[in-house]
Amino acid sequence: MKMPFLKKNSMPIKNSQLDLQFHLKVAESSSNSLISLVMEPLYSLLPRIKTLIVHKVKSKNKYTALYYHQNVYDKIENQDEQGALKAMNEHLQVAEKDAKLLIENSDNELISDS
Repeated sequence: MKMPFLKKNSMPIKNSQLDLQFHLKVAESSSNSLISLVMEPLYSLLPRIKTLIVHKVKSKNKYTALYYHQNVYDKIENQDEQGALKAMNEHLQVAEKDAKLLIENSDNELISDS
């Protein structure tokens, strides 16, 4: 099943808002109130960071987050707990790499991940 709230052709700011909604929904669905409590303040920064990454980091695949979100969603929908954990870890590793590129090269106009 495709996630209706993720759109490849959305504007970067809209995509960052959708990214935030996705992560908060995953946290909510964990039924662990501590995760949601900790993530909300952290993710209040996400739209700005995500927008900077989209504008500054030239990724091999512009829609990498969409791929990982769909993969995580599919694993959750199929009640594959280990698969969802693995998919989310892979997604967070890519996001961390992009964030590090942004920080390390904050003076460059365009940053390549290759």
